Amino acid sequence: MTFSIAAAGGVFAYLAFFHFLVDWVLQSHWEATRKHSDAWVRAGHCSVYAAGMCVAICPILGGWPLAVSAVVLWASHFVEDTYYTVYLWMRHVRRVPVVRERGVEGFREYVQTPLGLVLMIVVDQIVHLAFLWVPATFALWSMAGA
Repeated sequence: MTFSIAAAGGVFAYLAFFHFLVDWVLQSHWEATRKHSDAWVRAGHCSVYAAGMCVAICPILGGWPLAVSAVVLWASHFVEDTYYTVYLWMRHVRRVPVVRERGVEGFREYVQTPLGLVLMIVVDQIVHLAFLWVPATFALWSMAGA
């Protein structure tokens, strides 16, 4: 049990490091400011992200688990980078008054505030990190079978 918890933490930390490297460091300002509203820009960013993550995942996974991980990471990133999940969270879970009253326009207004911006970034990253458990789980299954 202790080994599996330690292994899960290690694999997740490894993937999280590469997530931040590929998603933040390799992303231009131009992409960051357009991806949420331009599907082609978002698709390009997600393709670079998935390819970079595959480079990171290759030492620990191969074959169909790598392919499934790449598809899940690309698709989840494509959806998440619209910020729609963050909008839903702010409206229905956090219940931000301006977002509840004015919908998407209220969301756009709220994320211009310091607290709104921090919440948007943090919730966005939590969702991205949650999807890293797909390749992490495949890697743990692979280690258990080895």
